Amino acid sequence: MTPNRRRFEHLDDAPLDGLRKVLQSSELDIPDNLPPMAAGIFGYLSYDMVRFMEELPDTNPKWLQLPECLFIRPQLVAVFDGVTDVLKLVTPVRPNANLSAEAAYEAACARLERRARKCTTNCLKRASRPWATCSAAIKCGARNLFRHG
Repeated sequence: MTPNRRRFEHLDDAPLDGLRKVLQSSELDIPDNLPPMAAGIFGYLSYDMVRFMEELPDTNPKWLQLPECLFIRPQLVAVFDGVTDVLKLVTPVRPNANLSAEAAYEAACARLERRARKCTTNCLKRASRPWATCSAAIKCGARNLFRHG
């Protein structure tokens, strides 16, 4: 998705080359206290992507006209640990030529705080229902989630 958050960016590269570029530009050093899925890209590879890796006949019609792959790189990821019943909110801080590291860090902390407040508010509303359970204690240690470098 583009920075204006309104549309996806189409890459003109061959699908595997484009995927490699996106993966390389999305690489992050994730702290040890976070699960691997805390940041990254999420999406799908179409069944036909195998045709870019192997010589296979392509005889099926393409009625849906879907792209070979589609990925998003979210600004906020919520990871729920079902074993410990802890929800971790994570926001990656990526290099940005128009923003200092400190400003990017502060914006990320503010983003986490806003979302944590929403989660807590919604959680408390649901807790008033007898059939809903939820922990009102949401840990949002934003200052432990980022590395400057």
